[in-house]
Amino acid sequence: MNLIRDRRTSAKLKYGNEINTFTFTNFTAQDFNLFFTICWHIKEKKSKKITISFDELKEFMPTKIKNNKRFFKAVSAFVCKLLNGYIKEFKKWKGFILSYKVLEKEKALSIVVSDMAYNILFHTYYLTEFDLNEFCSIKNKYTKTLFRLLKQYENMNKNPASGLKNIVMEKQEFLEFMNCPEKYKDKMIFTDRKILIPAIDELNKTSQSFENVSYQKIKEGGVIKKFEISFQTIR
Repeated sequence: MNLIRDRRTSAKLKYGNEINTFTFTNFTAQDFNLFFTICWHIKEKKSKKITISFDELKEFMPTKIKNNKRFFKAVSAFVCKLLNGYIKEFKKWKGFILSYKVLEKEKALSIVVSDMAYNILFHTYYLTEFDLNEFCSIKNKYTKTLFRLLKQYENMNKNPASGLKNIVMEKQEFLEFMNCPEKYKDKMIFTDRKILIPAIDELNKTSQSFENVSYQKIKEGGVIKKFEISFQTIR
């Protein structure tokens, strides 16, 4: 079943928050687009074993991809990264997918999804939801990650004094969530310049969901212990 849609229409993706703890090691912006497009098709087709055409994988991409040979290589590299990931809440579980075939001649990806991945997509109580068109239009991979974090907490209560919503996370937890490279974790000037400032700048300029996004570091005894992310939702 081919599920090509008109990209002008909404394509809401809803999944369990556990997926937000997945280790997206060395993912590119395109890898994130592929992963969540696959999640969307799993939910639409309601099956653990599916075949997704290259056209379906490309449908939410912000720019047209015409070179199928290059796209075949990109999908093959992406799946290899996906096989090495795990959900941090279930450290012994590796394998969002159990098996796969990237079919160059047929221009398709065939996958078998693990039971746990399928259950997280369908049968969890705490959920993240966003429009896949908006997510895939985001250019920076760190912006995509911050966007998912804000979406996870977008229904939290506002601070009555500021009118903002505030997420507070331990430093290590936040940097791991953002998939911050090890070389940046102890050099906050690089984390600011390479990850947080560009991500927040892109959200404030282009997001259809959030505005007035900012962050601050919470120190104890002169040492950074936590991060606070503040934002407002756009309704």
